[in-house]
Amino acid sequence: MKYTRKHIWVLSALVVMTLAGCNVDGNRKAAAHRHFQRTMDEVRLQAAQESIDNGQLEYAERILQKCIQTSPEGSQTTDQAQQMLAEVHTAHQQFARARQNDQQLEEQVY
Repeated sequence: MKYTRKHIWVLSALVVMTLAGCNVDGNRKAAAHRHFQRTMDEVRLQAAQESIDNGQLEYAERILQKCIQTSPEGSQTTDQAQQMLAEVHTAHQQFARARQNDQQLEEQVY
């Protein structure tokens, strides 16, 4: 009987340690995934800024939308991506107005 109790305690301890070890491993994987996601979002923001600087607004818009989708809501990355996306939309509107003005000038000349 004493050996049975000892075996039960030992088995229980092993089960608890195993489960705790799995939980720690799961926490490490989750932390690694969060770190990877943050790094990717930072790279996306840099790539979007370079695209904006080079005038590639459509590409920058796609990158920023992906960044917003993958970042946690309310994070600094999401806020920065939303701000940059608003700037891209403003630039799109300005280009559209400029094109419209050019067309009107061409019509007046001819």
